[in-house]
Amino acid sequence: MVAVNSKLQEAATLAQGGKIADARKIYEDLLAKYPQIYQLEGFIARTYAAENNIPAAMQHLKANLDKEPNNVELKMFQAELMMESGDKAGAKAILDAVDMKEVKDPYTFINQAINLINDKKGAEAAELLTKLLTQFPNTPELYYYRGRAYVSAEKLPEAKADLEKFVQLAPTAKEADDAKKILEQIKK
Repeated sequence: MVAVNSKLQEAATLAQGGKIADARKIYEDLLAKYPQIYQLEGFIARTYAAENNIPAAMQHLKANLDKEPNNVELKMFQAELMMESGDKAGAKAILDAVDMKEVKDPYTFINQAINLINDKKGAEAAELLTKLLTQFPNTPELYYYRGRAYVSAEKLPEAKADLEKFVQLAPTAKEADDAKKILEQIKK
C-alpha cells in the first residue's frame, strides 16, 4: 500500500500542476494493477471532468458509484457533472435525495441554487439555501445567494437582510460589490 499511496501522491501533484493526462495515466495504471481499488475510478473521473470531458467522467464515476452507491460525495460529484452537461432535472433529483447531514461541502448545492435563480425560481432557491444555512451557518456565500434568490422572489426585506449580512461577513469577497449594488437598488 505504501507504493500505491506514493503513486497517488505523485498523481495528485501532477494534477495540481495541470498535468491532468499524466495524473490520469498513473490512476489507470494503478487500476489495471489493483482492480480491487475501485475508488481509482473516481480519481479518473475527476481528471476527465478537469478536461471537461463529461461523458468519460460520468462513465468512470458510474463505475465507482456502482461499488459505493451511498457515497454522498460521489453523488454530489455526479450531480455537478449532470448540471454541467445541462441535465438540471437529473442533478436536482440526485441532490434532493441526499441527506444534508452527510454533506461536507455546500458548493454543489450552491450551484443548484444559482441554476434555480437563473430559471426564475427564487422561492425554491431560497428554500434550498435556508436548509444549507442550517448545516453551514458560517458560509457567507449562502447569504449572498439567498439574498439574490429573495430578490428573484420579490421578497426585498429578506433580500436586504441577507445581503447586508453577507457584506458584513465577507466585505472583501468577490461578490461583495455586487451585493452592495443590489442593496442600493433595493433602497431606491
